Amino acid sequence: PVRITHQGVSTLPVLHDRGGAVGRRIVELAAAQVAAGHDVRILSPDSANSVTEHRGIIVQGIRLRSRRPVRDYEMLLASRRYLRADPPDVLHFHGEREGARFNAYLDAPTVLSVDYFRYRGSTSRLGHKYYEKSLRQFDCILPVSKSCAQEFKQFWGSPAPMDVLYNGVNVNQFQPDLESGQRLRAELGLEGVIVLYVGRLCEQKGTDVLL
Repeated sequence: PVRITHQGVSTLPVLHDRGGAVGRRIVELAAAQVAAGHDVRILSPDSANSVTEHRGIIVQGIRLRSRRPVRDYEMLLASRRYLRADPPDVLHFHGEREGARFNAYLDAPTVLSVDYFRYRGSTSRLGHKYYEKSLRQFDCILPVSKSCAQEFKQFWGSPAPMDVLYNGVNVNQFQPDLESGQRLRAELGLEGVIVLYVGRLCEQKGTDVLL
């Protein structure tokens, strides 16, 4: 088995019931890796240092005290304690574009899942140069779609090998229910094609394209 560690963003605990798509992706990917026989750990921000087992995954809660953007660096620095004590075979970052840079001392390949190609300050010359150097230190970059990969390459070039890794769907939780759908249509008086969007209204989500 491969010892895999996932590290996400510093906002909410990965198991928080109000967490976003990145947290769900981390959990579902980790669960699939556990089912394949690997040893998987998630480093997650939390209100206290803690260890929880969830669907065969070890979730290491790391206490954070600051607010973003300082909180992002607090997470990167605090997690190094656990990575030194129990080094993984593969270190997978989700949105933490400086993850490989902060953990260059580890003898383990690092990968980065990418949801969006712009970062705070990346449009400035200095910021772009700083992040480009950070991205070069990853062994592989994984955009979540072909569109994301194309935009990433246009903005950054090819700082590291790249491959698309789509966000998975838990089919036990999300599955079509045509009968309920028809019933709801009748109750609400809906006809024709219906498009449902769930997410933030921002440039990253592309809601202007949808509209």
